[in-house]
Amino acid sequence: MTVIVIIIVAAMVFAYVLPMAVLASTVPPPPPQDDPSIWVIDDPEGPWNQPEEEPEEKLIPRLTITSTAPTLNVGQQEQLHFVMEDFPEGTLPEWSTSNPSIVVVNDIGVIRAVAPGRTDVILRAGDLRASLLVTVSELKANRVVIDLITEDIARTGPRQYEISVGDVIRLSARIEPEGAKVDRFSWTLGNADVASLSASTGHANEFIATAIGRTSVIVTADSLMDEISITIVESGVPVDQIWVWIRNIVILVVIIVAVAVVLTLLVQRHKKQKARQKAIAAKRRREEAERRAREEAAMEMQRDMLGPRAAQPEERMTMKVSGTAVGAGLPPLQPEIKEPERPVTLDDLD
Repeated sequence: MTVIVIIIVAAMVFAYVLPMAVLASTVPPPPPQDDPSIWVIDDPEGPWNQPEEEPEEKLIPRLTITSTAPTLNVGQQEQLHFVMEDFPEGTLPEWSTSNPSIVVVNDIGVIRAVAPGRTDVILRAGDLRASLLVTVSELKANRVVIDLITEDIARTGPRQYEISVGDVIRLSARIEPEGAKVDRFSWTLGNADVASLSASTGHANEFIATAIGRTSVIVTADSLMDEISITIVESGVPVDQIWVWIRNIVILVVIIVAVAVVLTLLVQRHKKQKARQKAIAAKRRREEAERRAREEAAMEMQRDMLGPRAAQPEERMTMKVSGTAVGAGLPPLQPEIKEPERPVTLDDLD
């Protein structure tokens, strides 16, 4: 029993003393205080007390088309939107489509529907790829219209025209809305005795006027129809053009007559004014002549009564002023009244 106790005590001493001896042998001696390159164990700034550096987080690029899958009609367009994140600087997106005959896309993501069907629109950036399904439905036609391509066609009413025998006009059938599809066009004439068509199908045609009369041109596209009326007259100037000329001539004649009437009135007024001025001038000349005649008659009478010692005109005036003794019984001489001068006119020259 004693031996066992001694063995246990010896084992405990051995287990305690041996680790301490090993630890003492591994601890380096303290460095000299004058060496700054050697860290001391209790130095708080030692490398064993520095925090460990966290590893740098690696960014993962992300590419997403944010637009919803569109459904377009033929001919329609739409802008697609997307998100690019955490790509290297200078990375550019690239757009494409799986089937360009159905949908086409440009460099900025605008898609345009070309034909009915379904296809993917693809966006690539670096090693990533995103796609969007686009559905294109067929645009339904709701109207067909006949257009006259030939110019200078006389219009006589809504959807009514007039041409001459031998004229050829070009016709074209147009579908609305634009981009809608139809199976075929069919052309017919209401009166084939006065005209003919160069073709019975196709969207373009030529109408040839062969005789005088009236006919209609009818085009059908699937279940749609349009019609125009054409009147064919003799070759020459169209009737509507003749009416235009007649109207212009009448207007011109009315203007000429009005100007002539105004000029005639002005000339007559001028003649009346001139005749009035001549009459006034003649009256003045007649009155002047009568006045001079009276003065000469009075002077002649004075000479006859005074005899050879007839006074001169100056003396007669003196006698009239001095008194009535001389020449008593003679009629007093009237002083000459001078009329105010007036400007000379063209009538005086006549």
